[in-house]
Amino acid sequence: MNNNNIESLNDLNGIINNDILEKLRLKHKNSGDENYLTELQQKVFSNDDFWENSKNIIIRGQTSSGKTMIAEIASAWFGAKEYLDMPNEQNNIIYLVPLRAMVAEKRTEFKDIFEESLGWRVYASSSDYQDHDEDIVEGRFKIAIMVYEKFFALLAQNNSFVSSCSLIIVDELQMLGVEDR
Repeated sequence: MNNNNIESLNDLNGIINNDILEKLRLKHKNSGDENYLTELQQKVFSNDDFWENSKNIIIRGQTSSGKTMIAEIASAWFGAKEYLDMPNEQNNIIYLVPLRAMVAEKRTEFKDIFEESLGWRVYASSSDYQDHDEDIVEGRFKIAIMVYEKFFALLAQNNSFVSSCSLIIVDELQMLGVEDR
């Protein structure tokens, strides 16, 4: 994919599902321009490596630089690739966060964007949210949002659910190195 000049959400028309783009426009409308992308977002979306399923990338940016929208766009892209060019594979997404409160917050955000628009199953998993742990372990989810420790606990039970994933997002990566984790 050649995306050398992504400067606004409009440049993602035809690349990302229109319903998802509309949700993102509404969510980020308070920036003054509903199609606005930060400098970091423009740089990331214009880099071909972002769109490749064989690449591992780390995106580092300041608070309010737009990292969450980058994760949302990545989820929309890699979650929908089964419809584009991999019809026999599942493309689930795991979104890892360091805190239980973030699980609830991100689940609400992702549910609004993906479950309501596309019918994707968005599940939360932490010590507070255990209702769908079996679904996650069995790979019956589209997006699973969980704390790091829960992810490692589920891996210890059965790690086959990871093979159904096309994307794993680690939010607040620096928190993995915190000694009391």
